[in-house]
Amino acid sequence: MKHSPEALIEIARQYYPGIGITPSTPEYRQTEEHRRLIERRRRAITGAEYEVWRGLLRRLRDRFPDCDVENAFPHFWGAGPVGAHVGGICLPTLARDVGFHSLAFEVSFLVPYYVLHSYRYLYLDEPDSYGNLFPPAERRFELTPEEQPYADGVAHEIAVVYPGYEFMPPEVGHVVVPDVQHHLRYAGEATIYDCLIDEQVFPRKKDA
Repeated sequence: MKHSPEALIEIARQYYPGIGITPSTPEYRQTEEHRRLIERRRRAITGAEYEVWRGLLRRLRDRFPDCDVENAFPHFWGAGPVGAHVGGICLPTLARDVGFHSLAFEVSFLVPYYVLHSYRYLYLDEPDSYGNLFPPAERRFELTPEEQPYADGVAHEIAVVYPGYEFMPPEVGHVVVPDVQHHLRYAGEATIYDCLIDEQVFPRKKDA
């Protein structure tokens, strides 16, 4: 990797204020760091930068014509700031009436890194006590032999569309940024993944 964990922590500090400011308050939203994150995100979802992302999705659809390629990033626009474009490839490994299996990928617009992981669940035969037919999804960084060719294809297309980008491994992404206040984490618990990509959508450390 071109950046050490220490260097990535320094970058994270540019986008998240120090501990002591409650995220739900106007003071948090008015900090220089939060304003910087919002402005960076605005550029990522408009104009030329967003067209680059859409170009990646088109290339993946051409490469994998039998798979649905999803643009998940718009679903996060109203959920607060995130640091990456989010997409997924629905794999033809499960019948749609049995479950759902995809490779999710997140391409950061804060640092030149991306993340790729498996996302899979099987429908329950009967609703659980809450009426759900969807069990908690299995999320893995470690890929199976049937997933690997798709992952290799995604990595190749990211390298073409985003020259210089590298995969950020869990041993780096799960490093804690100890002195920032992330809007979705307790003080002092946010990780490099949280701050520079978006850990809502891939495996936490205990599941990795």
